[in-house]
Order: sequence, then structure tokens, then C-alpha cells
Amino acid sequence: MAENNVRVKNRLVDLACYTALVVVAVLLLVENLLPIFIKNFNVTQTAWYAVLKTIKDIAVLVGIAAGAYKFSKNTRNIVFKIVYFVAIVIYIIGIILLFVGNNG
Repeated sequence: MAENNVRVKNRLVDLACYTALVVVAVLLLVENLLPIFIKNFNVTQTAWYAVLKTIKDIAVLVGIAAGAYKFSKNTRNIVFKIVYFVAIVIYIIGIILLFVGNNG
């Protein structure tokens, strides 16, 4: 039973990392190539761009947070755990503020 839970968590982390990779590749392609072919096209001002960046940020958070959690959990020093949780909160607030700032 516990092995299935670990397997599901690992699959979710793997999916998040895969999603982050694909979305980042698309964003880099669009950011760098579309302006070359379409003059005066600013992709960063579109709504779908903000949504893709948010999806990327969340997927990266899941992937990074999983590895960082394993590290902080295995350390005996409480400072690593506190810094981990503070960093996660700051990252999430940053995602929210950037998304609201782009659409608001």
C-alpha cells in the first residue's frame, strides 16, 4: 500500500518535470523565434503567454520542491527544514503575484 503511494508521488513529480520541460521549450521557441518572423509582435503581452508561464512555474515548483524536500527531510538540522518551507511559501506568493500582475 505504501509502495503504491510512493509510486504515485514519483509519477506526479515526473509529470511535473516533464511538463516544465515541454512548456519551457515552447516558451523559449515562441519568445525567440516569433518576433523574428512577425515584426512588432510582443508575445509577452498575450494572456496565453502568462498562463503558460504560470503552468511552467508551478511544474518547476513541484519538481524542485520534491527533491529539496527529500534533502531537507534527511538532514538533522531544523534550519534546512525552515528555509525549505519559507522558500516554498515565497515561491508560491511570487507565482501568484506575477500572474495577478500580468492579468490585472
